[in-house]
Amino acid sequence: MPGITHDFTSPKSDGGDTTLLRPSDWNAEHLLDVAAPSGLTGATAPARFVGGTTSGAPITGTFEVGDFVIDQTGKVIICTVAGSPGTWGAVTGGADLVQVASGAGSVRIPGLKGSPDVVPASPSAYDDEFNSLTGWTTLGTLDTLNVTDFASHLHIKRACAAWEVSGIYKAPPSVPFTVTAKIADGTVNTNYQSIGLILLEAGNAKMHMWGSTWASTLGNLIAFRSWWSNHTTRTSYASVATPRFVPYFRIIVTATNNVAFDYSYDGFIYNRLSSAVDLTFTPAYVGLAMSGQDTALTVEAAIDWIRFT
Repeated sequence: MPGITHDFTSPKSDGGDTTLLRPSDWNAEHLLDVAAPSGLTGATAPARFVGGTTSGAPITGTFEVGDFVIDQTGKVIICTVAGSPGTWGAVTGGADLVQVASGAGSVRIPGLKGSPDVVPASPSAYDDEFNSLTGWTTLGTLDTLNVTDFASHLHIKRACAAWEVSGIYKAPPSVPFTVTAKIADGTVNTNYQSIGLILLEAGNAKMHMWGSTWASTLGNLIAFRSWWSNHTTRTSYASVATPRFVPYFRIIVTATNNVAFDYSYDGFIYNRLSSAVDLTFTPAYVGLAMSGQDTALTVEAAIDWIRFT
């Protein structure tokens, strides 16, 4: 750090003893030890405030890592690689903030940091943002199956026969596990269009399906659970009325005889539809599927992501 000089004129002349502090010494350049980089415990990496700029990082001079300046547009800029003038980066509000007009502050964008839609920092091998269909197997028959119609979304469509479930599936982690999915959009406006998550027995035998269904006799939009002896033979069902389309679904598999199903409108607060469900089988697969339940009709969905914990 450059020294500090003082313009100082003393009415007294220097004495003859050069080992003593003399008035002319005040006109010399002085280094201030109190400005040496230091900090509290745990924050001891070198850092220095080295001045200001009109706009942006310094373009001349020599700087060390941790040096920072403040420019006249209101930005704090930090030296991240030492040099002349080094490499500099502006302080930002984080991945989920966007700076807007001067004086207007910042805005938070849903789907980024702090949102349930954010991509996991360390995704499981089972997680899928649907950039591809690698690792998935088709259940039944689908008329549309791709990840290209809508960016990073699974697009599935099926002119379903009555008593049929169609979709895709993959092996889950070992029990216990939780699977969560976001269904961005779907045709759920005719009895009994259903879109949701499935748990399958090995050999695609027994199956449970949880998701959104339209059922005018049960209050129009409902969160729905149905269980099947195979994907074309339904055994029974249970439901709870919901006032609007539900995008977020979560299945919590604590044990094969202790499974819970939750649904959410925002991905933060979940409501419980089923608890302590006994599957009567070991889930060999987890999937995303659609059905007309006991009616032949077309069902379509765009699924944003599926994740496992």
